[in-house]
Amino acid sequence: MIHRKYFAPDQKSAEMEIWSLHTWSAIEAPVSKIGELMIINRRVIDADSAVNIRLYLKSTIHDNERMKIVEHVLYQLSQRLNLGQEHFMVDIAIIEDFYLLTSNIVSVE
Repeated sequence: MIHRKYFAPDQKSAEMEIWSLHTWSAIEAPVSKIGELMIINRRVIDADSAVNIRLYLKSTIHDNERMKIVEHVLYQLSQRLNLGQEHFMVDIAIIEDFYLLTSNIVSVE
């Protein structure tokens, strides 16, 4: 089943952005994170550098959906940064789950 997804910003600086990926169907759920996107834009310092993209996706996301997410991210970044996709270095990791450590308590996100 394909669920509509959205990215929510977590952190942003001149060189780095971190976004969380959630499904709309889980918007009210305490555990809704299904992915994370990290963008490291070294071009701010060195115009010849690549833009590093690290995408972490839960294993529950189907292969077809993963590729659509990757294509969407690359297209959006290409448009926003006005760069060809050849300037992107993409790392993708398929993970079992996200965990949050706070005050020695581990919880699943």
